[in-house]
Amino acid sequence: MLTRLRYRGLFFASFLLLWLFLACEKEKAEKQIKTKEIARGHNSLGFNHAVLANFDSAKKHLDLALKSGLEKFGKNHIVVAGSYNNLGALHYFKGDLEPAIDYFKKSLQIRRQVLGEEHPEVAHSYSNIGMIYYRSIGDYDLALEYFKRALALQEKLPKRVPAEEASIHNNLGVV
Repeated sequence: MLTRLRYRGLFFASFLLLWLFLACEKEKAEKQIKTKEIARGHNSLGFNHAVLANFDSAKKHLDLALKSGLEKFGKNHIVVAGSYNNLGALHYFKGDLEPAIDYFKKSLQIRRQVLGEEHPEVAHSYSNIGMIYYRSIGDYDLALEYFKRALALQEKLPKRVPAEEASIHNNLGVV
């Protein structure tokens, strides 16, 4: 009888520990989702401020998005790639070309690692870099190289993005 009680006690204790573990894991997952959404919210706000030329507000929100993304997810996460992309856009809008290219390339590197080479966001990153080389720096050969990479990727995608593809064709035609 005592042995049966011990087994039942061990069973219930194990069950309770498992339940507590799962509850903690659920709480961690919920916190990660909240953090991801907060980072994305700051990213969106920052990008919109950049488009409106509110550069100080844009920088503040984009820095918060990057900081929270790096702290919670590490340096190779899609949230961090989005932050780098939007920081690149901010610097592009401001006319700070070197930091813009650096941020766009960081975003591209993470997107390639996390999403794989054949993904719309990777194609978009190539297009962003090509745009800087074309419109701002005037290095048409390098711009052409990045636009061709973007188009080649777009054409391989199972779900092509017509607006993005049209934009790349336009850029290739102008270059």
